[in-house]
Formats: sequence, structure tokens, C-alpha cells
Amino acid sequence: YAVSYKRKTVIIGLALGLPWFILSWIDLLITPLSSISLILALLSGVSIILFMAFTAIVILLFVLKASQVDEDLLYGAIAIYMLIGGTWAMIYAILEEIHFSSFAIAAAHDLDGVVTWFDLLFYSFATLTTLGYGDIVPVTSPARSLAVVEAIIGVMYLAIIISRLVGIFIATASSKQ
Repeated sequence: YAVSYKRKTVIIGLALGLPWFILSWIDLLITPLSSISLILALLSGVSIILFMAFTAIVILLFVLKASQVDEDLLYGAIAIYMLIGGTWAMIYAILEEIHFSSFAIAAAHDLDGVVTWFDLLFYSFATLTTLGYGDIVPVTSPARSLAVVEAIIGVMYLAIIISRLVGIFIATASSKQ
């Protein structure tokens, strides 16, 4: 829906989203842990990252071009934040596929120590919000570097978007008076 206001964005959105859909279904039909399954999972992950990033950018452009604060603008700002968290979870999942044990999880949460996609989604939002419970920890240098970048993006996004929304709201309110 977010990319449907222009034909060009719909085509790009479909071109980025359909490969994920198709590759995910093919991956379900193939024997897990085979080399083909790993390649399909990586390609699928990359395609959904590109789709979510493209969607977030399209919505961000809408938010930045807005001249007044309304429900659509607030929903857009929230959607961008959620897409950022989901995108980073997929980035972490790809890193975990490529370099197993990039993340460690506390035994209290998972006795076998296997980090699942839902664990990485939780970790992503804990990092994005700079909450940092510490029950999932980046172990490798690439994982730590990505976590730092995500935390910076989370703080900067909130600072920039909230200040933009407040500025638009004040400007609109003062022009009405």
C-alpha cells in the first residue's frame, strides 16, 4: 500500500518483493540444511531487506515532504521505525547464517543456545531503541559493528523525525492563528 501511489514505485516494489515470496516458498520445499537451502535463504533474506528498505525510503520521503501533521504522517513515521527494526533483524539473520554464533543468547531464554529469527527480531528492537537487555549479545566484530550502527540509526531517527513532526505541527498551528 505504501508504494502504490505511483506506477513506478509499484513496479519496483513488486520487483523487490516477489523474489522474496517465491524464494521463501521454494526454500520450504527443499530439504533443510542443504547447500541450496542456504543459498535460497540468503537470497530470500537479501530480497526482503531490499524490499523493506525501499518501502521505508518511500514512506520517509512522504514524511519529509509533508506540510502538516495528520494521521497518515504519524502512521508513516511509525511504519518506518518498524521497518527499520525488521530490516535489521533480517540483516542479523543473514549474518548468523553466514557466520554461525555471531550472537549468543542467555541459557535462561534458550537452553540449546540457538538464536532464532524471533530472537534476532527482539534483539533488533532492543538495540534500535537502545534498551539493551543483554540477554542476546553480539559476539563477533561484524555483529557488534552492525549493532552500533543500528543503535545510532534508532537514536538519530527519533531525534530527526520527532523534531520534524513537532516543527510542522508548530508551524501549522501558528499559521492558523
